[in-house]
Amino acid sequence: MPYTKKNFKPHVMRHPKTGKSSRANTYDQHIALGKRGYVHSSSKKKKTSRTRDSFPDAVEKRLKGGY
Repeated sequence: MPYTKKNFKPHVMRHPKTGKSSRANTYDQHIALGKRGYVHSSSKKKKTSRTRDSFPDAVEKRLKGGY
């Protein structure tokens, strides 16, 4: 939902390259921060979970040329 002056709520915005965060207390501050490259999402990357094969499965996969 895009913000308008009517439905605006103060929130934190973050700069993706520097990681700096600033609070947008007004709609005009929100627009100014957006023009300077600030976004709503966190600059931290989410960790992805990687599943590992069991040892026997990994050996079998390796023997079949799966690596």
